[in-house]
Amino acid sequence: MKKLMILFLFLIPFVLVSCGDDNGNDIDNDDIQNVEKNKEEANNKEEKKEEQVIKKVADYTNYVECINEFIARFAKIEKYEKISKGKTETWVNQDIDCSVSRDGNKYRIYNTAKSAFKDTYHEAIFEDKVKYKNKANDEFSETTLAEYKKEYGVTPYDNTLFDYVITNDTVSKIERKEENGKYTFTIDLNVNSDATKYIKVQMKKLPELSEYPKFKSIKLTLVIDDDFKPYTGKIESEYDVKYLFLNPSCKQNLDINFIIG
Repeated sequence: MKKLMILFLFLIPFVLVSCGDDNGNDIDNDDIQNVEKNKEEANNKEEKKEEQVIKKVADYTNYVECINEFIARFAKIEKYEKISKGKTETWVNQDIDCSVSRDGNKYRIYNTAKSAFKDTYHEAIFEDKVKYKNKANDEFSETTLAEYKKEYGVTPYDNTLFDYVITNDTVSKIERKEENGKYTFTIDLNVNSDATKYIKVQMKKLPELSEYPKFKSIKLTLVIDDDFKPYTGKIESEYDVKYLFLNPSCKQNLDINFIIG
């Protein structure tokens, strides 16, 4: 009996030590399970990191998906300027000068069109609130993002390519060519789709057209490298407009350049 008591007393500290952590704290079954769970989650995260591969342009066989991947990555760039210049040819030609820039959380849209008949000007700043003006010497007016979008259609947050919506439904044809490490995408848009749902609002508002423009053709060109870095772009479109008693046909060509950083 005495031997059993001595053996029992000897085992008590061993059990107590075995059920404690390195600091002498008690660890119950829940603690042990949590440790194992955390280890498992950590291992899973490491495995997922190894599985994750950043896709290149060359990896895409679906070109619409590739363009939308470019749009998503471009939206994460903290500082850039996208400059568009060209002409609209009609019964009186217009010189177009537009830009969209970003610096952190601040975006700026600048849009001018000059012709012998009529000039247009629009500038908007998107930060905590939206400020805009339609003449260079005007004071900025302030509005909400929702109201601005309703009035002018285009914002920097629309996830578009050159203000046109890119989906399987809006694209009628898309091609890709590779040369010297750069990829050129040419995209023909379906003019009867939602491709123009944002841009047509702006195009009606700024020159004060009587109706939305009626597009006859739209072709977009985008040049990027294998890591989705943008270089240049182009917009070629044909459309009819209605202004007062006039109903001219227009042909627009804009060259686009990107400045990153």
